[in-house]
Amino acid sequence: DVQTAYQDVTSKIDIMDTPIYWHIPRSGGTTMKLIMSMCMGRVVACEQGAGHQLDEQLEVLNKPFGNFANVDTSTPLGLKRATELGLIPSRMIDVVLTPHVREATKLFDSHHKGRLFALFRDPIERVVSLYYFLRMVPTDTSVRSPSSPSDAQGQQEEREGQEEGSSSSSSSSS
Repeated sequence: DVQTAYQDVTSKIDIMDTPIYWHIPRSGGTTMKLIMSMCMGRVVACEQGAGHQLDEQLEVLNKPFGNFANVDTSTPLGLKRATELGLIPSRMIDVVLTPHVREATKLFDSHHKGRLFALFRDPIERVVSLYYFLRMVPTDTSVRSPSSPSDAQGQQEEREGQEEGSSSSSSSSS
């Protein structure tokens, strides 16, 4: 339940509160992730944990561009796994990034509340950005056509995560 999982903006900040960034596609999410992980040195739960579905316990992944939890909070399935592993009670991460605010409520309990924040972008600028982004998406058959802006953003972040996680011998460029 959204009302019980997240703290009211007027309530006093509690040490047990966990910041949760509502990632709205094409609205500065990648920038926020880099600020949190690289500039602020925070451990972030986001799509960078994709590919670790078989890990049996929570771990911090040390990557060149920051430290990330081995869970993918960008998908409902990843949020379910993060809940099962006790991501928030573990206190291992400093911030969660997810576009799935309602599904993320399951991460929290009466002792561990989320503290939502977001960046908003002018809707016209957001659509123009999406248009140019989609023009750059490869036309090969391995990339499915996105049914929504969040699908396109998820596909791009998935590709970026795979490219960043692979060796420097990758020859693809955008």
